Amino acid sequence: MALRPGILCHASPLRFDRQSEHEVMGGMNIHVNVEFQDGVTWLARIRRSNATSPPPIARDYIILSEIATLQFLENVNVPTPRLLGYALEADEGNNVGVGYMLIEKLPGKPLDWARATEDQKHRIIDQLADHTIELSKHPLDKIGSFNRPGDEHIGPIAREEFSDVTDGAIHALGPFTTTSTISSTKF
Repeated sequence: MALRPGILCHASPLRFDRQSEHEVMGGMNIHVNVEFQDGVTWLARIRRSNATSPPPIARDYIILSEIATLQFLENVNVPTPRLLGYALEADEGNNVGVGYMLIEKLPGKPLDWARATEDQKHRIIDQLADHTIELSKHPLDKIGSFNRPGDEHIGPIAREEFSDVTDGAIHALGPFTTTSTISSTKF
């Protein structure tokens, strides 16, 4: 697959040391820089898969939710990396073998709260407050997850602990109309 036709690229070698740990690991993903010869850098978010991972159908459901969420945030005034491409684990042409996303790499460094100075922490909290205010201008009528790219429909919660896979189908909880409904739901 040509990422940017006519422009060569390479993936940066992965380093797993204390210094680069926050740059490479992102929750359930491994982050790999894709560097193009013209200086543009993308980030490949590759879903980790191991013995404790949820089944493939659940992993794909979560990635679709992440994609739909990125698209929503891109349409409101909240800084977010632009989605450039993706494949699900179940996609026939996916030669990577696990789900992944290609996103724009934003400037900056991953947050390391324990090492942040007081001034940095205050700036981060101020930015989070600004983003929360912006998001409050786009109220949603349910509690759940975006789960269909290109659609602002709120569906069931896309988290492993809120879902179950039986008979090859995912059964996720939600969406909910109130927080008390979530509390009273039997998991």
